[in-house]
Amino acid sequence: MTEVFSVEALMDAARDSTPEGRSRLFGLLGQLFLARGQSLGEGERRGFTELLEILKPFATVEARLELAYATANAPFAPSDLARLLAEDDIEIASLILFQSESLGASDLLALAEDPERATIIAARRALPMMVADALMRRGDPDLARVLLKNETIKLSIPAMADAIEMARDDLDLQQRIAKRPELMEEAGIEMSEWADPAVRAALVERFELAPEGDIAARLRNLLSLGIESGSPREPDFTGAMPVPGPAPEASGLPLPDPRFRLSPRLMVETLRRGERAMAEAMFAKMADLPIALVQRFVKESNGESIAVAARAIGMAREEFATIYLLWRKAQSQDGLVAAGALGGALDLFDTIPQDRVEVEIGHWRRSAQADATGTESAGTA
Repeated sequence: MTEVFSVEALMDAARDSTPEGRSRLFGLLGQLFLARGQSLGEGERRGFTELLEILKPFATVEARLELAYATANAPFAPSDLARLLAEDDIEIASLILFQSESLGASDLLALAEDPERATIIAARRALPMMVADALMRRGDPDLARVLLKNETIKLSIPAMADAIEMARDDLDLQQRIAKRPELMEEAGIEMSEWADPAVRAALVERFELAPEGDIAARLRNLLSLGIESGSPREPDFTGAMPVPGPAPEASGLPLPDPRFRLSPRLMVETLRRGERAMAEAMFAKMADLPIALVQRFVKESNGESIAVAARAIGMAREEFATIYLLWRKAQSQDGLVAAGALGGALDLFDTIPQDRVEVEIGHWRRSAQADATGTESAGTA
């Protein structure tokens, strides 16, 4: 049981040079550090930490466990104390590693250098994404298993790509990946080509990937893309109104049928069919931008302009990721896209300030309108 702290008790323990006295002093000093550590300066915290390190070899397991339990459950425990206990024997350190809020990402990365501690950290609640990424990059199937089982964390797309690569000959990993909410449709489709039959069936059901022979299911998927009811298009239909700026017809590209409600889902299906030009026309229409500008954006290696335009039209993160991936695959000679490229584009999508999105899209639209007006004036002169 925790001893009631007092200055007299602390001094009595300090005068007792027996192992029992040193263990008692460790417990009392740890209590004081835990209670007052947040208000101490760096030098004072370092002094407490050094004293506790000196006393730790004399402290009983019970005394260290008691302090570790109190530290793990304290929302504002000093990080120095948390690190000290996280480096203790694993049965003591596990309390801190699993739940202490005082360990930052850099602390966790350093502690995870020890394989035994890495496994506990992988199961930690609300593990920072950068730590989960670093653990997944180790290529350890057992560590990946723990991360995939941890439902309190969000795995990045590169981390999921690493897990999928490890899962090719590991049924358990395949099953865990198929259940993760972060698994993107494009990755699920590729995984279904080689996964175990039971996992493939789960992926087909999750992403509504109709078998080749299932005509009814394929028709349902097609109708879900947003085809409006009504009479068929008349033969003399002239097409949708062109967006401001250079007309898409000038580049010889067909405009999207206006009976289709343009959506990211429809763009994805169009890109999968290899109709890149049509997808660019769709994106231009949705973003109200000239198609020539969108074609230039698509060729940018970092995806920044596409991310800005996607944010401007309210595209979801997963939709942007899939469309960006398909665009990059279409431009790649081997059909492959580095996980780092997609991760960088997603970082831009997540971090671009909304006020910048509004400024950029407004500037592009005004410039397109000005160019169109100038072209019309030159034509009538």
